[in-house]
Amino acid sequence: MTSARRNDMPITAGNCYDYMMIRSFLRSARRIDDLLPNDVNTLTKPRGVTETPGRPRFVCKQYIYEKLFPTYRSRDAVLSLCEEVAQQNKQSTAAPAEEKEAAKVDPRIDPYGSRHQQGPSREDEILEWVWKERQVEDIIRGTSFNLLSEKCIDCSSDWKSMYRAWGGDMRAD
Repeated sequence: MTSARRNDMPITAGNCYDYMMIRSFLRSARRIDDLLPNDVNTLTKPRGVTETPGRPRFVCKQYIYEKLFPTYRSRDAVLSLCEEVAQQNKQSTAAPAEEKEAAKVDPRIDPYGSRHQQGPSREDEILEWVWKERQVEDIIRGTSFNLLSEKCIDCSSDWKSMYRAWGGDMRAD
C-alpha cells in the first residue's frame, strides 16, 4: 500500500514524517464522529416499532456501513501505512544503531558523554504517535458506538465485532 485518500488529500509514505499533516488528515476524518449526535437525530425512525417515551430509536446500520466504517478504514489505512514505513526504515537502519549502542561511554568515566548520544529515532517517534493515535481511535469509536447503541435498534456497543464483520482492519487490537 503506498497511499490512502480522503477528500483528495493524498497520504504517501513520505508524509508519515510530517506529523502535522497526518494530524490534520485525522482531524478532518474524525469530523464524522464529532457530528454523530446530529446525524443520528436525522436518521429515519423504523415503522412498526413502538417508541419508548423520551427515547426515540432509529435504524442506523446503513449509516454505519456507508459513512462511519469507510472513514474508519481510511484512518486505519493511514496509521497502518505510517507504522509500516517506520518499521521498514527502522529495520534498514538497525545495524548503525547497534554500533552506536556499543560506543556508549560509562558515565563513571565520562559523566558528560551522554550529551552527545541521540534520543529516540524518528522512526521510534512515528511508531509512538501511531500507537497513541490508535488509542485515540479506540476511544472515539467506543464513544460513538455507545451513542449509537442508545439511539439505534440495530446497533450494539461492540463496534469491533461489527467492524470486523464489515471487513475493517483491526491491527490496533
